[in-house]
Amino acid sequence: MTQSRGIVYVATKLDRYVEEAFLSAESAKQRYPDLSITLFTDRTENALCAMGCFDRVETIEGVTGFQSGWAEGQLNRLKALSRTPYDRTLHLDTDTRIFSKSLLGLFDLLDKLDVAMVEDPPDNSYARRKSGRAMFNAGFVLYRKTDQVWAWLADWAARTEQNFHSATEATLPEVACLAHIPEEEVRRALLRMDQTSLMEILSPDRNAFGLKLRILDPAWNYRGSRLDAYRRKTVEILHSHALKKTMPDLLVLAGRWAADGDARAERLYDYVAMAQPAPAARKAKGIFGLSRAASTPDPREGWSNPMVRRGDLHLRYGQMEPARQNFQAALFRDPNDIHALAGGARVALRAGRVPDALSLIELALAADRDSVAVNAIHGEILVASGQTIDAIAPLTKAQKGGDAHAAFLLGQAWFALKDYGKAATAYESALVLNPDHGGAANNYTAALLGRRKYAAVVAHTDALLAKRPWHVSALAFKCLALAELGRNGDAAAIADLEGLVKVERLTPPSSEFRSVEAFNKALAQALVAEPSLVFEPKGHTTRFGLQSGNLADHPAKAVQTLNTLILNAVRERTNAVKRPGEHPFDRAVPQNYTLYSWVTILDDQGHQTPHMHVDGWLSGVYYVDVPEAVMADTATEQGWLVFGPGDERWQRPETKTIERAIRPEPGLLVTFPSFFWHSTRPLRGPMRRISYAFDIVPE
Repeated sequence: MTQSRGIVYVATKLDRYVEEAFLSAESAKQRYPDLSITLFTDRTENALCAMGCFDRVETIEGVTGFQSGWAEGQLNRLKALSRTPYDRTLHLDTDTRIFSKSLLGLFDLLDKLDVAMVEDPPDNSYARRKSGRAMFNAGFVLYRKTDQVWAWLADWAARTEQNFHSATEATLPEVACLAHIPEEEVRRALLRMDQTSLMEILSPDRNAFGLKLRILDPAWNYRGSRLDAYRRKTVEILHSHALKKTMPDLLVLAGRWAADGDARAERLYDYVAMAQPAPAARKAKGIFGLSRAASTPDPREGWSNPMVRRGDLHLRYGQMEPARQNFQAALFRDPNDIHALAGGARVALRAGRVPDALSLIELALAADRDSVAVNAIHGEILVASGQTIDAIAPLTKAQKGGDAHAAFLLGQAWFALKDYGKAATAYESALVLNPDHGGAANNYTAALLGRRKYAAVVAHTDALLAKRPWHVSALAFKCLALAELGRNGDAAAIADLEGLVKVERLTPPSSEFRSVEAFNKALAQALVAEPSLVFEPKGHTTRFGLQSGNLADHPAKAVQTLNTLILNAVRERTNAVKRPGEHPFDRAVPQNYTLYSWVTILDDQGHQTPHMHVDGWLSGVYYVDVPEAVMADTATEQGWLVFGPGDERWQRPETKTIERAIRPEPGLLVTFPSFFWHSTRPLRGPMRRISYAFDIVPE
């Protein structure tokens, strides 16, 4: 039976898309509990399908054969749109959240319309940037059931399928709407997007089917934009890649349901407990240091009661306050619950309250001195409080009990004590217990370098790169080991300092800044006033200088302009990459990425120690203010950027390493692969050098 109005989601290929749709649907049900919601999916067995946020779950047979799961998912969506059970349908992408108080009014628009969509901002759409055409974002489609609309949907699906077939052909066919784009790989990428086929028949400036169309305000499908015309303070529907990190949001929802007495809360906690942890979760282990790949296969083992389970799940995703509340509730029931005590100790440790953490863990040890989990956390607290030697015994006990994370922490303790042999042994143990322990795999490389086992480093990094070709630290450490083995030619083939370091000058738009000097002056004024600047921030490589937090969304006009210029330069680099390329850098070009940027202000003796950027694909630096003494010093190269030499802990002084030094100048932009070791020569004397660094982080 056809209903009058409702929301449709399509989620195929991955459980994560069902999770996204579930969270989006729940945001709608909060405000409109009677509004019908339908999910089309090939994953009907997913437990979230039966948890009350979808009124209907319809099976869809997923499309295959197009060499791209992302492209196939788009075609699944298009084929589902005409299967809507509603006369008036709002289709939303899964990575959305509904905040509107007037959503139902949208459906009333269809009294006089066939379709309503939202234009994609020029700075937020790959397809729009590359094609140069205005277009709609297909993540929001409001439409009514008519023959004309059904003809449009059928044509859109047919064109999309044809484009997908064309994109897989060895010789790319000519496509009229893309003929003006010279790069074949860009045309091929655009053919894998349903936006391209939509643009051919329906766009802000084309309406091939004569549909009664309205272009809605960007707030109804808010993607974010740095352009004033597309910015909105009030958002009706948020559509963001940030919403793809589903597990933390599912936990927040489970906690809210639990507080409301909703019986579904435990089922949702069950789902999170048994789901494959996200990468971020593997960096922030719960009480027991467990993941699906850990030595204990069932992450629920050891949970003494539901409150402890809830607390541990919130803890492993960094949600400290709900974790604390649940552990406290467990202790109210049983003050001697060692798992609740241990959990509370870890929460206190994360909050920097080391004495409180030690007090709680001592109570847990008094109740059970042989507990693997308690000893693991005891050792972690001792390491964090600087009592490294004292941490060895409890961590060894936990390691022998089969705790992979404790074995890793034991390696960290020995590493801090510079006993690289014992550190390597502990990391090996962690990898036996959990082959997917990324921290142990990475630090094992450093321990091998510390032992001067350079051939073993090459073998280990090759194994890591076989699993993940763009493994930044593996590429960086392999280059060091090759240099130590006298294989500078092999190292140079990976770290091509001449071919992969690009130096160029940026020119700000003349309509906004009369000269580069005026632009840099405005930048300097904004950057030196940045409140997040910290002297020698812990965990970073800045010495005798200040470094800020992320400035990608800084409100100052000059900083916004610089970010745009950087992104333009990045796009030119991605377009210039050879495909298919032999180099890992060429093969790892991200289709979607995020800019992360910061300012560094150096003074007398200020410098950067050798490092690489483990999260990036491309990194770079723009020079805002450079003292004359730095530009003139070709003898000692003070303040210059240097590529090649790595951390002195891993390289012998006598080793000859290929290097390249670049003299900084105001207005200069230098970009390079993120795995390149780089540093700066120390400044000599009172002076100020301002640089703006960034990473391009793949999504």
